[in-house]
Amino acid sequence: MTTKIKSFIPNEQYSSTGFTQLDRELGGGLIQNALHVFAGNPFHEIYSVFLSIINHFGKSGINSVFMTISGTNTADRAKRELLANAANIAVTKLDKPHELSSDEISKLETANVNLSTIEILTPSYRVIDHIEEIIDEQCKNGKKVFFIDSLQNLLIGPFERKYAANFEQEFSSNCKRLCDIIKSRSITVVALSLLNKDIDKENKPGSRQDLRAPILADLRDSNVLAQSAYNIIFLHRQEYYDRNKYTFHHDNDDANIAYLSVARNGNRTGQSSCLLQYDKSTGFFVEKEMEVSSEQRYIGFKNGADQESAMLLIQKGSEMNDMGFEDQGSDDAPF
Repeated sequence: MTTKIKSFIPNEQYSSTGFTQLDRELGGGLIQNALHVFAGNPFHEIYSVFLSIINHFGKSGINSVFMTISGTNTADRAKRELLANAANIAVTKLDKPHELSSDEISKLETANVNLSTIEILTPSYRVIDHIEEIIDEQCKNGKKVFFIDSLQNLLIGPFERKYAANFEQEFSSNCKRLCDIIKSRSITVVALSLLNKDIDKENKPGSRQDLRAPILADLRDSNVLAQSAYNIIFLHRQEYYDRNKYTFHHDNDDANIAYLSVARNGNRTGQSSCLLQYDKSTGFFVEKEMEVSSEQRYIGFKNGADQESAMLLIQKGSEMNDMGFEDQGSDDAPF
C-alpha cells in the first residue's frame, strides 16, 4: 500500500515492494515518480523477484502496467507466471489442475482477482515515441506505475544492439527521454536490467572470482543507468555460482539463501541487503527472516568512503567471510 512516511526525502510517498527488509533499506519502499532498476544472474531468478513485486502491487490495489519485452513472452504467458508466483507453485503445475491443493486453488483465485488492476502489454514497436504514446494512454486510464521487462530490450532491441554502430548513444538518449517522461507524467517505473555478459568469466579483471556479487560496474549500460535510476538493486545467490565449492550442505536451508543488495539508493551507495529464501521446486523466492545481531556484519567497506560499491550482509562464521574482495570504482549521483 502507498503511504507517506518520514524517510531520506521528507514529504515523499513510497510504495511497498512486499519485502519488509527491502522496504526498510529503501526508507519505506520504492519512491514514487522515479526509475528503479533490478538486476541479477541468472535472469530468471531476478525475474521471479520482479513478479513478486508486481503481484504485491496488484494485491495492494495499485493500478499498474506490466510491459514485457524479453524473448518470446506473451501476455498470456506473463499472466500464467504471475499467477504461479502468487500461489508459489511451479508454472507447469497450472496445466495439472487436478494436482492442485485447495489452498493453492484459493491462492490462484485471489491472485486472479488482484491481477485485474494490472494491464499486461507486449509492445510490438520498440521506439521511444511509441512507448511514450502507450504511457500517455495508460496514464489517462489511471495507471501510474509501469513495470518493464527489460529496460535494454524496451529502449533498444537486441537487433539494434547487435548491428547498430551507435546503439550506446541511442540507448543513452532513450533512457534520458524515459526519465523526462517519468518526471513530466509523474509516474513510477520499475525495470529489469541486463548484466554484462562477461561478468562470470574467470579471466575478467576484478570479476570477484570468489563471491561474484554484482556491482554497479557490472550493469549493462552502467554509466547511463547510474545517472538515471534512483534505486539500483542486485540479486545474488551464491550457490548458483559455486555449486561444487559451496560451503553449505544442500540439505541445509542456507544453501538456498539469496541477497537483494541495494547498490544505490538516491544519492547514496553501498546499502545493506535483504535476505531471501529460494524455492527450487517453484523457482520463486520468499522473504527469509533476518535477525540483526552482533553475529552479522557488513562486507565490502570499512568506512563511509568505501561505500561506493555494493556490499553483502552475511552471517559471521561462514567460510564466505574469508573470501576477501575489493570494491572498485564509483558512479555519479543519479541526479
